[in-house]
Amino acid sequence: KKNILESNSEHTIHGYLCHNADNSLPDLERFCDLYNIKKYENIHINIDELIRQIPLAPNMAAKYLSFKMYFCWYRAFQLMKSSDINYDIVINFRADIVLNQPFVFSEIFKQVDSLYVPSDFDYGGMNDQIALGSMATMEYYVNIYNKLLEIYETTKTPFHTETYVKLYNEPLQIKRFPLKYNLPPGRF
Repeated sequence: KKNILESNSEHTIHGYLCHNADNSLPDLERFCDLYNIKKYENIHINIDELIRQIPLAPNMAAKYLSFKMYFCWYRAFQLMKSSDINYDIVINFRADIVLNQPFVFSEIFKQVDSLYVPSDFDYGGMNDQIALGSMATMEYYVNIYNKLLEIYETTKTPFHTETYVKLYNEPLQIKRFPLKYNLPPGRF
């Protein structure tokens, strides 16, 4: 079992991280060194305005925490863009994922214009734990934070994380793939 960020003989992996300073990460510097994080920011994120405007679906366990997650997706991508490196593949994922099988990106990533998402953990929408694609595809994917209000105003759908990920990404060509992985117990 290994983390996606662990070194891989087939790929050079660089990480970019936006960390929500309201969450505890006891040794952020060590984490960044361990996983080759090229750039990061540790910031407080204010989502009060979005909370006032978008109602929550009744089955949302994590409340509005996903708004902060979406913001961090967007900011981490902006940090990556500022590096002026044009990456072949961009992967957006939860840092606490532990893989139960090899994850060879080049075997999955076949079409540059597609979004690749594991076929499990959809929870009534689309998996938001791992996604990969080209820089252009992933720039669209991570921009969901800036479109939350528009999604609500267009669909009148109360907020549910995986449902909004599915609704927002419908214009993309989405390819699903099997991937066995675990998340820590007690997570949101």
